[in-house]
Amino acid sequence: MPTQTPSLDSGQSTSASATPSTSTPSVTRTATSPGSPGVPTPSVTAQAQRAVDSYIAFYNASGAADRDPAHADIAALGRYLTGKAKTLFDSNYASMKKSGLAYRGTAPDPRVKVRQIFSAESVFLESCPLLSATDPYVEYTVSNGKPVAAGVKRNPPPPYLLILPMVKVGGHWKLSDVVQNTSKTCTG
Repeated sequence: MPTQTPSLDSGQSTSASATPSTSTPSVTRTATSPGSPGVPTPSVTAQAQRAVDSYIAFYNASGAADRDPAHADIAALGRYLTGKAKTLFDSNYASMKKSGLAYRGTAPDPRVKVRQIFSAESVFLESCPLLSATDPYVEYTVSNGKPVAAGVKRNPPPPYLLILPMVKVGGHWKLSDVVQNTSKTCTG
């Protein structure tokens, strides 16, 4: 199956590792507190809950950074990242800042699920991001407000399944890589 590490710069990606076997634990949504930004944290099996909590905290923090990369505290995202994921996101935010790009609209619903629990320190999550039909997440040029031109139309079309390896480092769950399966459209 073709896999790619996604890039916030359209059309750029790097090769990544294969994915583990699938498991299907139950997932229910929990609400965010009133007035809190971002997506709610899903409730999952107890063994993986803190890994999911950490990923959703990262997802919400990176969504805030997407809106103004030039002034975002990108170093603060480091508490949620390690390895290839840290390199990927540091590079993407530096590129967005240098190019004067940002995002507007409603960030995709990540639809996070537990894919596999390997140990008390290693969990793979998966995500099939769902774009908002009424307020799409759009990359744009900050200086003129114009959307960035869409790249080459992809076949099959997105969204693509993301495999999200989470590892416990120094007692904290961190995202270590992002592997994107571009061989088929995911459905949730």
